[in-house]
Amino acid sequence: MSATMAAERRADERYPPTAKMVQLVERGLPMRREHMPADQQQVAGLARRLAFTLSDLVGELIEARYIRGDE
Repeated sequence: MSATMAAERRADERYPPTAKMVQLVERGLPMRREHMPADQQQVAGLARRLAFTLSDLVGELIEARYIRGDE
């Protein structure tokens, strides 16, 4: 079962994820499974990629009114 199918199965049917939310979760899951690199620059790169993806997801959640922007 793909990560998308598993996430959709667990999602509250009253609040279905947008296509962009699904895309961002699919982008973030492989990064979450990555082993922590030994090199400091690689660690910083992974942290940046995770932060950008999370920021985009939070923005999408705010835009879709799943969360408020001032929370």
